[in-house]
Amino acid sequence: MAAVLLDTQTLIEAYLPSGHLPAKARQILADPDTERILSVVSIVEIGIKSSLGKLQITEAELQKAVMDLQLKLIPFSPKHAFGLFRLPDRTDMFDRMIVATALAEDVPIIGGDREFSKYKGLKVIWR
Repeated sequence: MAAVLLDTQTLIEAYLPSGHLPAKARQILADPDTERILSVVSIVEIGIKSSLGKLQITEAELQKAVMDLQLKLIPFSPKHAFGLFRLPDRTDMFDRMIVATALAEDVPIIGGDREFSKYKGLKVIWR
């Protein structure tokens, strides 16, 4: 079974009816043998952005998305946090934490952020 870590934007795009994911990302997420992982960092990011009015996603909708997409939630651990010391500087702290998680867990990340290419050793699935 292959595992992948979903970026926050990927989670949103995968769940919204109007979401736009590349064919490869959709195919991997649809494969029942794929272990779909979500960092709790993404929940924090969505919660904060929703409370600031930057996203229109409720807690109930997010919980339903996690269940419907059969996501395995993983905590942001000390191993992930220490990985931040090895990452180049970047302004989006949520992305840095998600990248550190993917690298520490040695799993590819599904996400379309162009900045992901700057992280040495990060495997990115998008197109």
